[in-house]
Amino acid sequence: FVLLLSVLSGWLFVEKRKLGQVFPEEARKIWDLWELRILVLISLTLQISLIVLGNRRKYNPNTLLRLSLWSAYLTADWVATVALGVLSKNQRNSCTCAIASSSNTKSINDELRAFWAPFLLLHLGGPDTITAYALADNELWIRHLLGLLVQTIVAIYITVTAWSGTWLSYLTIPMLFAGLIKYVERTLSLRSANREQFLDSLLYRPDPGPNYAKFMEEFSLKKAEGFSVLAIEVIEAADQSYAAGNGNNNGDASKRTLPVAYSFFNTFKRLFVDLILSFHDRDKSRSYFQNLTSSETAFEVVEIELGFAYDVFYTKAPIISTFLGCIFRFITSSFTIIVFVFFLIIEKHNHPQVDLIITYILLVGAILLEFYAVILLLSSDWTKLWLSEHEPQFSQIKRCFQSMISRPISCFEPIVSPLVSCFQSKVSPLIFCFKSKVSPLISWFQSKISPLISCFKSKVSSLISCFQSKVSRLMIPCFRHVISEVVSFLFPSNKKRWSNSIPQFNLLSFSLKDKPVPCLDDKPELFQKIVRHSPIYYKTFEKSWYTYRCETSPKLKGWIFQHFLKKSEVATSTKKPDDNNTSSLCSARGNLVFKNYIEKYERSLSFNWTTEVEFDQSILIWHIATDLCYHSGGGENLAAENSSHKWSKNLSDYM
Repeated sequence: FVLLLSVLSGWLFVEKRKLGQVFPEEARKIWDLWELRILVLISLTLQISLIVLGNRRKYNPNTLLRLSLWSAYLTADWVATVALGVLSKNQRNSCTCAIASSSNTKSINDELRAFWAPFLLLHLGGPDTITAYALADNELWIRHLLGLLVQTIVAIYITVTAWSGTWLSYLTIPMLFAGLIKYVERTLSLRSANREQFLDSLLYRPDPGPNYAKFMEEFSLKKAEGFSVLAIEVIEAADQSYAAGNGNNNGDASKRTLPVAYSFFNTFKRLFVDLILSFHDRDKSRSYFQNLTSSETAFEVVEIELGFAYDVFYTKAPIISTFLGCIFRFITSSFTIIVFVFFLIIEKHNHPQVDLIITYILLVGAILLEFYAVILLLSSDWTKLWLSEHEPQFSQIKRCFQSMISRPISCFEPIVSPLVSCFQSKVSPLIFCFKSKVSPLISWFQSKISPLISCFKSKVSSLISCFQSKVSRLMIPCFRHVISEVVSFLFPSNKKRWSNSIPQFNLLSFSLKDKPVPCLDDKPELFQKIVRHSPIYYKTFEKSWYTYRCETSPKLKGWIFQHFLKKSEVATSTKKPDDNNTSSLCSARGNLVFKNYIEKYERSLSFNWTTEVEFDQSILIWHIATDLCYHSGGGENLAAENSSHKWSKNLSDYM
């Protein structure tokens, strides 16, 4: 899609004169006048939509949202790049015209438009909430690095060609730095999420241990002296540090959820690049979840852990959550605000009104985007994690500050208290005398004014009460609802980390076509055959028509958690050669159920053909078997009585 856009844009520039002959001269003049303005405003609109919608696909599975985000993500860079190209072309033409004529009006207009170049560079840096739409985008970080160099050179070229030594030319410099920092942040985020770089960040130099050489030397000497030396594996106990305080103390468990989830993320992120885990990591995770008493806590830990993974691979969180990222954010925000203030003060309105309005929109939009990004950063899990890790330091600083304040107050208290008591003794007679003189005047004034006030209240109160009843009944609830919806949309709560639903797709229903697409029912048979045999139709529209979602209830979460808890307890029990261990439990595909059934009822049956196959084939076999058993056993009527039947069907359709 990006390649197609690049080819089309290049073709449009090459064939511009031929295409221009199709349109009237007046339309071409209007387009030349508004081309850059429209592109700049579209670029800002796309940035607003990206920063608002970027993180929402993490918990909102809406197809329209994903399609809108995907379109905005692919279009944003292209629009900003084309706008920079148009701006550089206009600057080159204006330089040629300036040499031929001595008119200064056009140079003033071009100077303001050249001020837009840093904002386009800022837009190319993208918002903090999305740097990649798919993991494959992280592999293209070198392309973005090349784009950073090229677009920065283009922006500098536009600034240099429009340089006139005025205040506007100098205001372009800090905005160029802000745009460059934004673009660098995006490139670094893509590089850090790249598979190769991510793998290198997880690999450490092998450490054989401080006593390995000494141990081998003693081992060889003892063996050479004739001693019987054996190397015995020492099985270390599982780390119970996470389990401590998480068994029955639910309050302490809720406080430790975020650090524990981040610790597990640092451990299990090796799986994203196909690295193996040690048995220490396995036992640490197992001991923590075995000591949990609530399935909600277990799912919350996994939700936060996957949220960290999403932020690392798809957002700027790995960069902006560091000390260097905070410095970058302070510089870009400060430069943008300073430029806006100076532009507001020094602007003399010598430029076209439309260009001035667009410039103010760009400045205000950049400031709002910066503040919105800062608010999202402060309310993110990364900031909460940092605050929880540095809570002892903050409490110590608080105690030091309180002691610094309390000492001067305690020193001045013996001096100030006599002065206050003396002042009160001198002033109280004067206050009493003043009250005795003024109170008759106040009572006389109240007697004259109170009839007028009561008459006015009686006339107005009825009108006010009527108006209040109408407004409170209609306007206030509607206004509150609108405000709450806008606030919840712009500032989503971190409590909603996923959609709390699972997608459902039934293979038998799709194969039997028991839910035909309604838009094809009234169409001719030939048209239906053409559409049904179209690969686009089967891959996208029809599959989405048979896909739906069901909510994950707390009972279903508890059912899943108890299932894994039982498996974990079996894996940690005393193992015999033929018993189920961890590897057999992980590779079990229903054979444990068959084993219990055969031992009780039919010893002659063999179901190896359902388990000793490839993993995807085993999923399809069990999916069809679950669907047949569900409908033959009563279907929805039995599921209403026994929830486990419905949950089994939901998990089968999910797989």
